[in-house]
Formats: sequence, C-alpha cells, structure tokens
Amino acid sequence: MADSAPEVAEVERVEEADVIDQKASRLADQIRGSKHFIAFTGAGVSTSAGKFEPSARDPAINQL
Repeated sequence: MADSAPEVAEVERVEEADVIDQKASRLADQIRGSKHFIAFTGAGVSTSAGKFEPSARDPAINQL
C-alpha cells in the first residue's frame, strides 16, 4: 500500500456544514437501503479531520 500512496497529498476540500449534512444524509439513505455495507478504515483516516493520528506518510514518523 505504501508504494501506491502519492508522494504529495491532494489539497483537501472544505465544504459548508449544510453541504456536508446533505451528503451525509444521502450516504445514510444509501447505507440503509443497501443489502451489504463495508467500511474501509485504518491508520491516517482521522488526520484530515483534525485528530492527530500520525500517518505513515508523515515525515516525522518516517524519520524515527
């Protein structure tokens, strides 16, 4: 997986709260209507959400 990760992360998008609410509602409807649901999570998923969980791409981690 590390070999396929981009060297430079894409610029993160910032959206208004009402847009996020609409998208979350639409996603929740799709999940409720689905027969199966799989969520992929892992290291670094929460870093862009403002929670500091060091990512494998974090230069400080790679220097250890």
